[in-house]
Amino acid sequence: MTVIDLPVDEPTLSEETGNALARTLADPDPGVRRAAADALIDEREVLIGEKGVRALVDAETNGPDPYVRAVAAELVRAMRAAAWEIYTQALSREDDARAETVRGLAVLRAAPELGEVALTDPDWRVRVRAASALGGLDSREAIGPLTSVLEDEIVPVRR
Repeated sequence: MTVIDLPVDEPTLSEETGNALARTLADPDPGVRRAAADALIDEREVLIGEKGVRALVDAETNGPDPYVRAVAAELVRAMRAAAWEIYTQALSREDDARAETVRGLAVLRAAPELGEVALTDPDWRVRVRAASALGGLDSREAIGPLTSVLEDEIVPVRR
């Protein structure tokens, strides 16, 4: 399937289409990669699932094309901001949305945001998840927040 074959006539691109475009950022052909990047950045609203987000993060960090890396970085930055906004709205709720948002931040490799959650969430179980996700990032950005978590009063969070 090429970018041209993708259904783009709907006002919001479906998750399937968004995931396909994100995966296409790793296509061996530079023209196809660029067309996919253009389609993603030009679209006002595109749904991208977890697999697509992972493809975007991979394109941001490992893509061979500077333009595609820049587009992927911009999209991931916007997703991190949106995920953080969702998390801050979910703080007052007592449901699974808080824990799922931590998972989403981990997929986006959002170290600063995960650090904030790990340090400030009132639920120690959410802090544990955030600290664990930070540890799994293998990122220099995670070192500061992880060091700060060592001061938490709850042993599982410190662990």
